[in-house]
Amino acid sequence: MIETSFIVYADNEGLAVEITDQLERIQGVQVVSTDTDPASLANSLLITSPTAIFVELGEKSDVVLDAYESCPEPRPALILRGEQNDTSLLLRAMRIGAKEFFGTDMTTDELSACIDKLRPQSAPTARLGDRDGAVFAVAGAKGGLGSTTVSCQLASALARHGRVAIVDLELRSGDVSLFFDVKPSYSLADLGNGDQLDLTYLRTILETHPCGVRILAAPERIEDIDLVDIHRLERVIQLLQRDFDWIILDVPKGWDEVSLRAADLCDQFLLITDFEVPALHHTRRHLDILERLGHSKKVRIIANREGDRVSVSTKDIEAFLKRAPDAVIPNDFPSAAASIDRGQPVSNVAPRSKLAKAFKTLAEDVHEWAGQDRPGKPKKTSFDNFLGKMKGRKHGTA
Repeated sequence: MIETSFIVYADNEGLAVEITDQLERIQGVQVVSTDTDPASLANSLLITSPTAIFVELGEKSDVVLDAYESCPEPRPALILRGEQNDTSLLLRAMRIGAKEFFGTDMTTDELSACIDKLRPQSAPTARLGDRDGAVFAVAGAKGGLGSTTVSCQLASALARHGRVAIVDLELRSGDVSLFFDVKPSYSLADLGNGDQLDLTYLRTILETHPCGVRILAAPERIEDIDLVDIHRLERVIQLLQRDFDWIILDVPKGWDEVSLRAADLCDQFLLITDFEVPALHHTRRHLDILERLGHSKKVRIIANREGDRVSVSTKDIEAFLKRAPDAVIPNDFPSAAASIDRGQPVSNVAPRSKLAKAFKTLAEDVHEWAGQDRPGKPKKTSFDNFLGKMKGRKHGTA
């Protein structure tokens, strides 16, 4: 029988133990984690990738549902238990795709019947498919072109459609943690040596942002750079590909051992330029180097900061580089600055901005460049046994 894994959440330990006991009476069910704090729940969802999460609703119900909703799709199945007289809570649960909502008198037989419905879907939910995760390197043609902004915003946009990891390979001046406003406990310097690097260990040193992106940070201290074994980058990427749909490498601007290795290992190389002549000269030099390295077919040009006051046009870029940009990002300094200041994706701080829409489109383009279908709107499921009841309450017939 396919094993069905659960995370259990309740506001107190006693209820969590009670639910765990009831679940584990059912054949083929395993509880992999119990949580009583919404913050730790969000981290457990990202690390363990369960089939389902069972939530005992209580005083922190909205915060718990926020944690669940922050998990990148495809999310584990959501099963709830609690009082059924909170209409707004039921409607919210329905909108985010809850599979079942039990009353406080839930029986083991009812729970078992619900789990039986999940079992055909019990293949691991952490990945979009059986394929290896796609690796995208992002590098600026020179400094100051916003390549780290593109890396972080792209990672955040992709996290709406799957599991994403970003690796900060700017060893001497990495800003990925700063852009996400996280203080990592570990970094690339903690990868260790020998045979100890496996997927379980790697998961422990990844930092988690609320948007769902997992971060492998650059060393905080300059003296720790010598601890980074860049020859192990291939192993790191292979492990990440087993656990994530998308791996973003934020690559140094100049050509060194790190950037050369990233170019070899990535599926696509996003070269960031802008609408100024100096950047285009550097871009042309990078294109020449990448061609000589045999990577010309994997290069995508991203023209950043398009606006009214730029020196050249998109047509000028095409004429100068003998190829059109593959994507264009508008210049929107207020939205970008607000995103960095708050450590949140621009889609959160300025969801209607041109910048947010541009990164949404870029994430869709990235799917195509990786040979995948452009993502549609996430499908929202409902639990039909409550839909009629909600309609009845709305019309006063319940």
